[in-house]
Amino acid sequence: MADTKPVIFKTYQTYGGYYVYDRHTNSVLTLSREEFEELQAVERGVLSPDVSSVIARYRQEGMYNIGARFNKDVLIDRISDIARRADSIIIRHDEASHFFDKVFSGTDMFGDMNNTFMFIDPPYYKQGKNLYNAYATDIIHRYVAYQLSEHGLDWKWILTYDAAEYIRRLYAYADIQKYEYGITYSANNRGVYTELLYASPALRLESFDNVHLQSEPIPAF
Repeated sequence: MADTKPVIFKTYQTYGGYYVYDRHTNSVLTLSREEFEELQAVERGVLSPDVSSVIARYRQEGMYNIGARFNKDVLIDRISDIARRADSIIIRHDEASHFFDKVFSGTDMFGDMNNTFMFIDPPYYKQGKNLYNAYATDIIHRYVAYQLSEHGLDWKWILTYDAAEYIRRLYAYADIQKYEYGITYSANNRGVYTELLYASPALRLESFDNVHLQSEPIPAF
């Protein structure tokens, strides 16, 4: 049976190498230059995902299981890096709105606004129920928006979402930075789709590599 799960990805390049962000599993894969260039061709629409050898190989090897990503040496290095920073790592199991309530109210001082950066990546709003065992309700999405736009403006954070009208409306009047960018979906509904990126006024953002930020249009009410 053919693999019908969508492959949702975004390629990017740093000084350290070539990577692809797998949105479905919220993980990053290291690529060779040839793999990177092929996936970029898929993103640009030059190459169909149906004939991409890279996508085909990931599916065959198990795009969604750990075997496709298991690299013993890389994992050892990452675990060693974590161990060296163990005294600086705090793990929470808070629901997001409760976490922000603690941070912004000062009742949980794990850091301060001068030396803290938060990357906030909630479950998809539209497909969250279908993709994740734990997904956020409308109330949680709304309270997170309230916390960030009312109490988090002086903190440094970036928030990403799928381009859902409900989310656009939540942040429509917030005094924050609002952008759109393209991300490639492959398989059933393949193509380049829009995602949202919101950021606090305390950050300076710019496009990088093939991530092109465009100002989000004001939603019609």
